[in-house]
Amino acid sequence: MNKKLCVVLSKFAIAVTIAASVSVPVYAADGDIYNKASENLGSIGNILLRHKSELFTMIRSMNTYKYEVGGKMYDASDVNDKFNSLPGSAIGIVHSNIKASLTPTGDVQEAVPDGFAVKSIE
Repeated sequence: MNKKLCVVLSKFAIAVTIAASVSVPVYAADGDIYNKASENLGSIGNILLRHKSELFTMIRSMNTYKYEVGGKMYDASDVNDKFNSLPGSAIGIVHSNIKASLTPTGDVQEAVPDGFAVKSIE
């Protein structure tokens, strides 16, 4: 009985390790920030947790970063000015104001993970 339990727990631990190591695609969302290499850094919360050194670079040279709203990219310094001009507003109101008053710099390009190809299904 003890040996069987040990085998089951070992298999479970291996399965958890494999599942945790599988890469998961990150999908673009409103509020995502992109660096000058067009790498999606995620939201500001994600940057604070995972890209702390990037935060200081972003503050120094915000005009080289992009901010996503509605599948469009906007200059992060313009977006920052918009947030500062609407203090206390809900995020949805600020995003609506960004879409209405700022010119997008382009569309979000979704990245395809290495080893995968985009094919049409007919």
